[in-house]
Amino acid sequence: MADSTFFETLFTSAWGILLVLIFFNGSIIVHELGHFLAARWRGLKVDRFSLFGLGPKLISWKAKDGVEYCICAIPFGAYVALPQMGEMRGIEEYAEGDTPPPPISYADKMYVAFAGPFFNFILAIIVACIGWYTGYPSYAGSESAQIGYVAQTLDDEVAGPAYVAGLLPGDTILAIDGEPISSFKEVPEHVALGTGRDDDGRPQTIFKIDRSGQTQDVVIYPELILNNTGSGDRIRMIGIGPTSTMTISGVAPNSPAAEAGLQANDKILTVGGESVYSIEQISDILAASFREKLVPVEVERDGALVILEAKALPVPTTRPTANLFLPDSDEPAFEIIPSYPLDLKEDPALAQTPSRLTIFSLEPGESFFSAQGDWRIDEIDGRSITSLAQLEQVFQNDSAAAMTLTLARNDNQIRKRVLPALSSLKIIPPQEQVMLGFGTMPGQVLIHQNPIAQFKEHIQRTFRTLTSLVSPQSDIGMRHLSGVVGITTNLYKIAQYDWRMVFWFAVLLNINLAILNLLPIPVLDGGHMLFATINKLCGKAVPTSFIYSLQYVFVFLLLGVMFYVLYYDSMREVGYHEDRQKWEREGSRMIPREFRPDRYMN
Repeated sequence: MADSTFFETLFTSAWGILLVLIFFNGSIIVHELGHFLAARWRGLKVDRFSLFGLGPKLISWKAKDGVEYCICAIPFGAYVALPQMGEMRGIEEYAEGDTPPPPISYADKMYVAFAGPFFNFILAIIVACIGWYTGYPSYAGSESAQIGYVAQTLDDEVAGPAYVAGLLPGDTILAIDGEPISSFKEVPEHVALGTGRDDDGRPQTIFKIDRSGQTQDVVIYPELILNNTGSGDRIRMIGIGPTSTMTISGVAPNSPAAEAGLQANDKILTVGGESVYSIEQISDILAASFREKLVPVEVERDGALVILEAKALPVPTTRPTANLFLPDSDEPAFEIIPSYPLDLKEDPALAQTPSRLTIFSLEPGESFFSAQGDWRIDEIDGRSITSLAQLEQVFQNDSAAAMTLTLARNDNQIRKRVLPALSSLKIIPPQEQVMLGFGTMPGQVLIHQNPIAQFKEHIQRTFRTLTSLVSPQSDIGMRHLSGVVGITTNLYKIAQYDWRMVFWFAVLLNINLAILNLLPIPVLDGGHMLFATINKLCGKAVPTSFIYSLQYVFVFLLLGVMFYVLYYDSMREVGYHEDRQKWEREGSRMIPREFRPDRYMN
């Protein structure tokens, strides 16, 4: 089993890396190939074409056409050396010898400069056609613009802006800040990239919604919520979610849903008299008004309306845990999470259930334990510890004196740790959720979006991002951009999630490369076209010294932006791994959601 998991992980990682090389590096190579082929077509001199990579040459050969082809040491991108693209000589070295190449026409420069972005557009069209054929995975709720859930709080700290503004589940979003909305997938991006503010400078967005056939505008004040702990990114959020599939996939044994007669394939229409559009909304309704009470549930069954009553019950969703505190400290030294055998018969929500007590978190600066739960508590003062309740009893009786904690690991290593007198233990009870005990269909769909629609979506997304970047009213800045690290890691994650989404990302990437390279900025293709056009209109060349100076300035500015983005890309990855560890930690606390009869006997 372990070998199978290892090779599965290895294959998944290798597949992800291969797709990164194909689609990210491939996009850059295709871009440079466009310059190369246009240069050959227009008869320009080509000194060198790096087919793959930058930096020192690993392999090179000179073909009969006089071009030096090479593969370079840094496995990223490609480049073409074109000495006759005059405004590029200030930043690259091309031909050997002292004889300058003959000048080229305005048309030559425009064709060659435009060819790189044009080839990215061509590649985007090809990949979009492939994606049209394979389809892109999505969820049915995300494909409509109807709101399924309105959060009462954001990040457990602030009131949900959409909730405060009065948005309701079932509202259909027609437009955001005047831009039409066709699916819920567009909503988070429109909110995050928004530039609206009120007279006091607060972020503001205006939703046009349809509620029961009536159109109305709703003014919402988004909150800036921490999106990544590593980079410190904060983005505008309002706290809404898409609809869920309301068709029941199955009911849990001994659950209120089973006792009430709910069945698979029933479509839930109302709960507690409210029309429902998501599982999250149902949870809120039950928790607010129907804990351990009868709740009316209206369903559609075989075309007929059926009204049932079920008693909503609280169900433990996590196991009990414990925090161990050293004397004179308000912060826990480490967290203790019980782990159970797979064939556990006892209730995992009880502290007295036999378990292995695993240590997960550390006091500041501690390197004695692993944060990944490798160590478990074996004994205290020579007494075997087999449950949280037993551990709590030991601390209640003996913590006035120092205690010796014996830790064991799966590789049979043993460590001892002396806990000072007056150390304390606090049991954290399980979290609960009020529920009826049914599951719903996942609602996954394949979207076959034609290339024109894909291009329209990605071009609008690119210009919306650029507009937000340059607007002083926006909360998006350069730090939020993704560079090489961000693009490659995102592509890698997407490849591991679903290979078909790689095509979607590749279309977006190539459209981005094409549009950004066409911006009239020196050192970019658009800058070369700008200089060529100025020369054409003025009837004489712009002074070479001016071009070189301007290029050097923009090279340093571009490098500065690249390093700035690289830093936040890297910190974003740090935050991603921290969030993943936190998610794994939360996962280690979860237990099966069961309606055990002994829990509800009183």
